[in-house]
Amino acid sequence: MTAATVDRVVVSASGPVTSRACYALGDGRHVWVERPAQDGPYGRRASFATDVAAASEALRHRAPGWVAPVVAYDGVALVHAPVPPSALAVSLLGGGDAAAFATVGRMLAEWHALDVPAPETSVMHADLAVAARGTAWLPPGSPVARAAGAALAAGGRVACHGRWSVGSLLVAGGGVVAVLAGADVWRGPREHDLGYLLGELVEHAAVGGASRWSVGARALLAAYAVPVDPDLLVAHTALRLVDHLLRLSWRDESAAASHASLLLAGAAPLLDELHAIGSAP
Repeated sequence: MTAATVDRVVVSASGPVTSRACYALGDGRHVWVERPAQDGPYGRRASFATDVAAASEALRHRAPGWVAPVVAYDGVALVHAPVPPSALAVSLLGGGDAAAFATVGRMLAEWHALDVPAPETSVMHADLAVAARGTAWLPPGSPVARAAGAALAAGGRVACHGRWSVGSLLVAGGGVVAVLAGADVWRGPREHDLGYLLGELVEHAAVGGASRWSVGARALLAAYAVPVDPDLLVAHTALRLVDHLLRLSWRDESAAASHASLLLAGAAPLLDELHAIGSAP
């Protein structure tokens, strides 16, 4: 990337796992790039840039037009995305936009139907396995810990996106038009990707009191239109909660403990409700 090609930085966000940025190009297009945090799980993987380049190449040739591969930019070609980020994506956390979640469900079903090369495990698994066994902020006997442990033991069946979340959705004109994808692709249960997004809805509801999360959950699963295992669905939803707590703890252990006290108190009944939703014909 040279200074002459970049019009402006649209957004730049640094997290405990990766840093992601979107650049506006002079011709009206946008490009997304991602780099691993040096002290995060990807930073410990020397082949990050090579792995992401290989995933992006596979996605460009096999994935539908709405997939926008995110690539590391140390010697790796950049990939254009159709739209810049939008605050509308964050508004989906309330769960009440059934049409948006139906679109996301159909997109995920199409993704899972692809034959995208994927490793057998996720780089996050080792860290999550430790967290799921219990920490200062996640009691070993809690329903969330038990469910997360069950998710880690499940075998793989599809090429999972790995981070099918609100943060990976690009929204324009009030609808989801693209999904960012990259280094998180791995082979796992289809319930993993569903649970990753549902975990965000459950967390938002448990901590913030969003009362319409189940509207989004029902629309997502109905549009996905492939039978799921309700036990695995709950397990991978719980795993997403653990994932977020783990990332918080990397930054601030006390903040993770404080958030966990709110989350664990409210999440258990929502996971029970999700099991019922996942079991419905």
